[in-house]
Amino acid sequence: MDRKININVQKQLSEFYSRLDYKPLSANAISIYLILLEIACKIDWLREFKVTNTTLMSKIKRLSISSLQRARNELITNEYIVYKKGTNQNDASSYTIIRLYSDEFKKSEQADEQASEQASEQAGEMTNDYIITKLNILFNYIYNNAEGEEIGLKEKDRYPIILILKRLDLYSEDQRAYFYMSDRQVLDQKIMIWAIKELYISPYKVYLNNLQRNKFVLKYLKTKKYIKKKPGHTLQDIIKYFIACLQEELDRDKWRYEKKIKEEESFYEQVRQINRQG
Repeated sequence: MDRKININVQKQLSEFYSRLDYKPLSANAISIYLILLEIACKIDWLREFKVTNTTLMSKIKRLSISSLQRARNELITNEYIVYKKGTNQNDASSYTIIRLYSDEFKKSEQADEQASEQASEQAGEMTNDYIITKLNILFNYIYNNAEGEEIGLKEKDRYPIILILKRLDLYSEDQRAYFYMSDRQVLDQKIMIWAIKELYISPYKVYLNNLQRNKFVLKYLKTKKYIKKKPGHTLQDIIKYFIACLQEELDRDKWRYEKKIKEEESFYEQVRQINRQG
């Protein structure tokens, strides 16, 4: 048997989150799956790899051994992983990630690709896969009450961020709405939500109420159009440029706001002087 299994992280995660619509998992089960997927990616997709319970429990805050076992059983029952218990306390348990999507390409077509092109595509793909994983962690944090520490968020941040997203019409009360959106539309939505999160944890947080949906979405569409003209662009390029444009817009709003305050202060000072003279 081949000791490795080829998994495209982007396709795997896309199928994983699609299945959650009709095969829901607990927040702990989702977190454990993402951790196992990350480990499998780091060890170059070995078909079977070992992970201790202690390692998994250390990565999820307040996760007990009983909670770990329940979450793991969810993943096993829903056929996301294969699990083999260690033979003793010194032997870590073994895991296998089950590929969720069908391979769309024939081996002969893959073999015909040039080595240089393949290396370039893989480099961009790994970057995009990493970004998409982060986007999905945030999506789970917003909609499924998952942990957000890995992306710089705490429990107290969830409601304020949701309020901002609601104001910008970026939050759906019914997650099934995403089922009727194309993959491209869902990804666009997740990128815009990520941008709000990045501004929220930055000094620009105090100016988020100045954002208007029409300008926000238009700036994103212009960003995509501009970045996609550049060869070899990645999702990270789109996100970074989009956030930079938003920061520039908020800086202008800040300047206009401060100018207005100074003008009002100057006006009231003149009124006070007139009153004193009278």
